[in-house]
Amino acid sequence: MKRKPVTPAAASTARSASLAPTGTQALERGVQILRELATRPRVGWGLTELALRCELDKATTYRILTGLVRTRMATKHTSAPRYLPGPLLFELGLAIVSHDQLRAAGRDVVGRVARRLGGISALTLASGFDAVCCAHAGKVSTKALSFAVGDRRPLVMNSAGVSMLICLPAAEMHAASKYGLARSSHLGSYRVGMIRAMIDRSARLGYGLNQDYTVAGITGVAVAILDISGQPVASLSISGTSAQFPENAIADLVSSLRHESAALEQLVATSSRFEI
Repeated sequence: MKRKPVTPAAASTARSASLAPTGTQALERGVQILRELATRPRVGWGLTELALRCELDKATTYRILTGLVRTRMATKHTSAPRYLPGPLLFELGLAIVSHDQLRAAGRDVVGRVARRLGGISALTLASGFDAVCCAHAGKVSTKALSFAVGDRRPLVMNSAGVSMLICLPAAEMHAASKYGLARSSHLGSYRVGMIRAMIDRSARLGYGLNQDYTVAGITGVAVAILDISGQPVASLSISGTSAQFPENAIADLVSSLRHESAALEQLVATSSRFEI
């Protein structure tokens, strides 16, 4: 049976651009749509824009969405023709014990980091070529920096994701970067260039550093949390204004994050099963 290559929009369904058997196409398209719904959990997606985003025709997208709504994996907005993640996704997630343990421990850590260092601290999970906010604490005086549990963005978009990106094997890092930059192309060539510069600098440093690269006046620092095979599964970050975290404070921030992330990395290492 002829195998069909995964499109760029579906790249994050796997760590690498593997070939997908035709018999699993409907399932993978459903997962692809669910991933996109998760990028706008509060606003939702209209049918036409969702189909374009997933590189599917409207009829196929509608047919899959109808099945997802019927099974409660997706839901319709009450007052607008838009689709949102459904309650069954949350209910199924409750069964993943290892992730719940990490999230519980992460809440304590990010709370402690935010209180001691200021700014906003976050625990972020790797999810294919995306990063998902798992826990956060703290606040800053600017609206340019916002976090919400469940926020999903490409790994390339901030220090939390980039800290994991640079720990991937070279081929996977290249594929994840290509995926993220393609999904960021609507920001314009200048912003994409700044994202590239953030990735390059972070790779040289060995940790995620977003110093005015994506938002002027905002600095983010992050360290990756690795499993026993050395694969990045999460990151611990701190973000705030550049006045809060000037250049001469970066080394101390990294040291503090690495100290705090040690317990989380140990939790990942001792879990009987922890896969992202």
